[in-house]
Amino acid sequence: MDADDVLDWFLWGFLMALLVLLALSAALVLVVVIAELVRHVRKRCQLLSVERLLKSIPDVAYRQIPDRDGGAASAAEEEEDKELRRSQSSCVICMAQYEAGERCSVLPGCGHVFHRGCFATWLHTTRTTCPLCRATIGADAVPRKGNAAENMV
Repeated sequence: MDADDVLDWFLWGFLMALLVLLALSAALVLVVVIAELVRHVRKRCQLLSVERLLKSIPDVAYRQIPDRDGGAASAAEEEEDKELRRSQSSCVICMAQYEAGERCSVLPGCGHVFHRGCFATWLHTTRTTCPLCRATIGADAVPRKGNAAENMV
């Protein structure tokens, strides 16, 4: 082997190494692009499911719970009513008082009440759980057991 053969072998080796490096770089770029595409599709599907969930949640006008009709209520019932009225007077997400007739969302399952816009923001920024009791929210949510003060806010 003379010097020209050695130089040819060196150049071919260098070109092959360069070609392998280029192929590996292209494969890495392809994997990153596919991963970003999958992430984008998942995020889009999640947004669509949040929008579907928002549409499935009842939108009702807020009204304050009336006082009992002077009936013989026990002290425990009176205390429960007082707690329920106090807890339902404001949205726990934005801390603003509810106004009569204001549109609110009543969550299926736990029955907690929030401003419609506050709850929409909550769903878009966090998981699909109730901000108050962390119950899973969905059309198939199972109603929670407990007293009225625990179930209504």
